[in-house]
Amino acid sequence: IRLDGAGDTLTVPSTSTVAFGTGTFTVEAWVYIVSAGGAGGDRGIFQTGGSHFPTSASNSVALTVGTNKWSIYANNTSTQSAATYNLENKWYHVAVVRSASTTKLYVDGVEAISVSDSTNYTGTYLGIGAVYGAANAQCFNGSISDFRVVKGTAVYTSAFTPPTAPLTAITNTSLLLNGTD
Repeated sequence: IRLDGAGDTLTVPSTSTVAFGTGTFTVEAWVYIVSAGGAGGDRGIFQTGGSHFPTSASNSVALTVGTNKWSIYANNTSTQSAATYNLENKWYHVAVVRSASTTKLYVDGVEAISVSDSTNYTGTYLGIGAVYGAANAQCFNGSISDFRVVKGTAVYTSAFTPPTAPLTAITNTSLLLNGTD
């Protein structure tokens, strides 16, 4: 999907697949970032919760991108990557993985964030392309491809070689969402 950062989002109907409980999970995708955020705050790639885009982040898992930093929201806390990235106009493989009470973000197969996390995630909604109420300031501007949720399996537990990148042509030929779909 191609999102323009101006209110475009994708929501998934309520499903027990994203009610991770205290178990293991993996959420991964390829993302191409056109604009990584700024004055309006981080731009959301995905968020789980009790509604499509809950305005409260408690009891949710989220992945965002800001100016030169990745952030995950897990264990009721937002944590930024220590490393800085030249984020715009490049494909990245991202994977948020919880295993053994630790949630990690892998960027291109390299661990970028690790947090202790034994939260009981009960939300059954998944929103893609925004976070925290889906205000335009938090809407993602770029492309998302090969989005996958795996409940009950930590697909990655250490550094890895990411799967093959999506076609770069997707940035010009993919479906552009207009409005909330």
